[in-house]
Amino acid sequence: SLDRVSMGVAYWLKYVDDLEASRRWLERSRQEAVESGDESGQLHSLVHLAFTECWAGNLDLSHRYALSSLRLAEELNADKVAVFAAEALALVNAHLGNVQDVRALAERKPRPASVTRHGTIFFGAALGLVELSLGNFEAADVQLRAALEAAEQVAVREPGIHRMHANAAETAVALGDLERAEEIGGFLGEHGERTGHLWSLATSARVRALIAGAGGDLDEALAAAVQAVELHDALPMPFERARTLLVKGVIERRARRRTRAEGSLGQALEIFERIGA
Repeated sequence: SLDRVSMGVAYWLKYVDDLEASRRWLERSRQEAVESGDESGQLHSLVHLAFTECWAGNLDLSHRYALSSLRLAEELNADKVAVFAAEALALVNAHLGNVQDVRALAERKPRPASVTRHGTIFFGAALGLVELSLGNFEAADVQLRAALEAAEQVAVREPGIHRMHANAAETAVALGDLERAEEIGGFLGEHGERTGHLWSLATSARVRALIAGAGGDLDEALAAAVQAVELHDALPMPFERARTLLVKGVIERRARRRTRAEGSLGQALEIFERIGA
C-alpha cells in the first residue's frame, strides 16, 4: 500500500544519513496514524523515530520515543516490534552511558518467535559500544564480531543500518589487530566512495587515523583525523563528530601539539555534554 511505501522511504532515509527528511516522513506518518486510530502505524513510527533521533544526537527525545514504542508494543502484543523497540532503547542507553540499562535489556532474551529476520543485531551493536566506551575491548570485540557475522548471515551489508563497523574497527585497533581494522576500515571507505555515504566516509577516515596512530605514523594519523572532522561538517550526527574530535585530540596530544589537542578535546567535551552522552 501507499502507506507502507511511505514508511519504507522514511526508514531508508535515516540509513543514508538524511535524518531531517526521515524525521519529517516519520512524524507525518505518526500523526496520520494517531488521527486514524492506527496503533500499529504509531508503533512503527515511534520505534524508527527513536533510532533517527539517537543518531541525530537528540538523546533525551530518542529515549522517550524508545520507551513509548516498547510500552505500546507490549500493550499490542506485537512481539517482533517489541524486540526492535528494546534494541532502540538499548542503543540510546548506550549513547547515554546507561550501562546497566543496556545490559538488562540485552539479558531479556526474546522468544524465538519474536526474533525478526535481522535477529538481535542492534543489541550486539549497543553492547559493543558500551564495552568499547568502558575500555573492555575483549568484551566489545566479542559483541561486535558476533553482530557483524549475524548481519552478514542475513545479507544486511549496508553499514548505515546498524552503524557498528567503525566501533568494530576501533576495538580491533585497541586489541592490536591492525589487519582486521584495516579490512573493516577499507570496507567502509570503499562503500563511502561508491555510494557517497557520509557516515562511511567520515568513520573510515577516523579508522585510518586510529590505525596510523597505532603504527606510530602520527603525521598520517593527523591528516586522516583532519579529513574525518571535515567530512563530519556535512553529517548531522554530533555524537560521531565528538568521537572523531576525541580521536583527533588524543593524536595531537601524542604529537605534542598541545594547543590543538586542547581545542579538539574541548570541542568533543562540549558536544558530549550538550547532547547528554
